[in-house]
Amino acid sequence: MVSVTVVTASSSSLQWVNAVAWPAVALVGILLAAFTWRGRLLLSWIRDRLSKVEVFGIKVELTREAARETRQSADEAFSTLRRRLEREFDRLAHGNSVPELVEQVVLGSMAVLKEQNEDKEPVELRCTVHVEDGLFDDDLYQLIDYYPNGGGRGRTFSYRRGITGKVWRSREPSAADKVPEKPTTRDGLLRLIFDWGMTEAEARDVGSGRPAFLAIPLITQQGVEVGVLYMDSRTESAFGNDTDASARREAIVAAIMSKLNETGLVNAVSNVRTAVQNVSPRIQR
Repeated sequence: MVSVTVVTASSSSLQWVNAVAWPAVALVGILLAAFTWRGRLLLSWIRDRLSKVEVFGIKVELTREAARETRQSADEAFSTLRRRLEREFDRLAHGNSVPELVEQVVLGSMAVLKEQNEDKEPVELRCTVHVEDGLFDDDLYQLIDYYPNGGGRGRTFSYRRGITGKVWRSREPSAADKVPEKPTTRDGLLRLIFDWGMTEAEARDVGSGRPAFLAIPLITQQGVEVGVLYMDSRTESAFGNDTDASARREAIVAAIMSKLNETGLVNAVSNVRTAVQNVSPRIQR
């Protein structure tokens, strides 16, 4: 358990300790939980070598059991914070009509998409928007369910991964016509690692069955990047790619960006981003 020893014995000091001691312990837990593998190393070091911490005259004894309980409390606190942020994202997304505007962008671009795909609609086309995460500053957050069939809302992943992360970092549209699925060759594995920012374990497990991807940065007139519009399809090369079929890609991107301006989707996503930033802890790791 956690024991707290006070340097002075006055009643006012005791009251102050009661108010501060557990927040101090919670802060330790949050720091442990915020740094993934670094946190685990630090937790191991504390368990093995450290028995007491003294801050502002308060001595907090961290036993092995106390460290476990602190980490558990911190995990619960983060889960609670994540749920609150998800509710805020949902409220703001619907309050700014983001799902409806995404639908308008897709439907408004469909004529050009069909034209660039031999007068056929891309099979199982789906579309969503990713924004900065409200909790960790190097993550992206899926703001809405995929249009039109739903699913995916609330996912988070590093902005160093995949075509969405590539577009977020570069601020340039990108399209790909195929990602190796469960690659069996070393070259295929390395492509996912180097081109798509995956770890080797992630690369070995990949296999979405969607051979066409498109991502477009959402940038305000003031030059602020506020999100990424993402599309994929089961039709191979539905959006062209960044090299061999660049003319197709450019035609599709131009049509979609025209609809982005026409519908006001960028401004709507910008409103969500601004509101979330005002209540977000934004933890660096």
